[in-house]
Amino acid sequence: MKLGSRFGLAWVCALALATACGDDDGDTTDAGPEEDAFVPMEDAGEEDAGPGSTGQVRLWHLADAAGDVDVFVNGEAFLEDFSFEANTAYTELPAGSYDLAVAPADAGIDAAVIEVDGFALGAGETWTIIATQLDADATADGAFAALPILEDTAAPSAGNVKFRLFHAAYAVENEVDVHDLTVLTAPEIAAGLAQGTAADDALDVPVAAYRFGFDVGASAEDLGAPDSIVDLISGALDEPVEGVSITAGVISKEVMEDGETEIENELVFLVGDGENIHDESELEVAANARVWHLAPEAGLVDVYLNGALALEDFAFEANTPYLPFLPGTVDIAVAVADDPIDDAVIEVDDYALDEGTFHTIVAWQQDADEGAAGAFQPLAIVEDREPPADGNIKVRVFHVSYLVGNAVDVYDMADDTAPVLSGLAQGAVSDDALEVPNGAYTFGIDIDDPADGTVDLEMGVPLDMPLNGSFVTLGVLTKPDGTGDETEVVFLVNNGIQEEVELEAP
Repeated sequence: MKLGSRFGLAWVCALALATACGDDDGDTTDAGPEEDAFVPMEDAGEEDAGPGSTGQVRLWHLADAAGDVDVFVNGEAFLEDFSFEANTAYTELPAGSYDLAVAPADAGIDAAVIEVDGFALGAGETWTIIATQLDADATADGAFAALPILEDTAAPSAGNVKFRLFHAAYAVENEVDVHDLTVLTAPEIAAGLAQGTAADDALDVPVAAYRFGFDVGASAEDLGAPDSIVDLISGALDEPVEGVSITAGVISKEVMEDGETEIENELVFLVGDGENIHDESELEVAANARVWHLAPEAGLVDVYLNGALALEDFAFEANTPYLPFLPGTVDIAVAVADDPIDDAVIEVDDYALDEGTFHTIVAWQQDADEGAAGAFQPLAIVEDREPPADGNIKVRVFHVSYLVGNAVDVYDMADDTAPVLSGLAQGAVSDDALEVPNGAYTFGIDIDDPADGTVDLEMGVPLDMPLNGSFVTLGVLTKPDGTGDETEVVFLVNNGIQEEVELEAP
């Protein structure tokens, strides 16, 4: 008897924020050869269990390096040659206490790599017990562990489905935050999910073709904690049937790529309570991009990605957080609010988003006359997100002042004997980020053409820089202030919102 037929969910390629479609390497994996059915043994739990005194259990093998395994219950062989990524259907068992053990196939119970003593199955309870691998070194203590999940069997709300999320990826030791990528702003739907655990509660959410993003922190070597930036991104799940419950999580496994062994992270899931075998989608390293509106005379704008409206009535000086994309290319267009895309004032075609990269797309004003041809322009900044040295921050500087058509020199006023940046052209960003000690900085600008070594504009108050290890994107901007034009230093810190300091004559 087979464990079950494939559920039949197809994974399709879908880019966040309407990005272009690329190849999906997450091919569905066969469950392997036929398995023995998961059939309860005689007297496995309490004897003479009466009506209403049973529970349900299913097993799911997600411990990559364990290979085929045998499962023992109360010391007796229960399931043989159970293959990686296979699962059983829910099986009814008498309520009671069970000792479970998982050992490599044919090695015997004394070779068990997972042992659970006294697993308590309550009457009416439904459990998914997952064999997980939590360390890439299969010989390490605790490399394999059981993850028991007490499933929520209450029906979802009308028109909804339920998702129970877990984290069993040995390549991701950090806690993870989970984001819903079907929504433009990628809201967080689960926070602080530790390795080897499941979310306390199931998500009760509307039916949709869900995509998930995982914030694993800047990296274990860097910030080491979730930072509100999606690092890993899934493909799209075909829209599930209303009322189903889905158990889904992240795992790691070894795969062969071009003749070499690599570690791949995947989203795996079971749908419903029937004999569904697991399905999967490879998690790709996301590209992250944000939009910053610094074109004052454009007013409210609409932003289109690949021809689809992505941001509506986006205000001057507003910015988005970093938003995750699957790697690929995207067409960007900016139109005055309520104008059609054909009247876009800014267009960028086939903008490349490579995996692991960070982008800030600035809409800026090149000419004080907003009616002039080319008055509005894009500035695409590929951010430097390599961590600064301990105690330092990184500052990336750009120039989008429409009053200053020439290149400028930028000074740190703590030592104005020499510029920290020279020849920064209008509409350009510094080639490299400044890496400087954390502290309060005052910047000055030499706007003469050619530069004469004299600071013409200076920040009125010091810029109170953020905590060590932060990333600052900082620019020179001009805007009308009702009585004339005001030039400012504007900046974003990490994934935050805009702040500003006025520039004045020294």
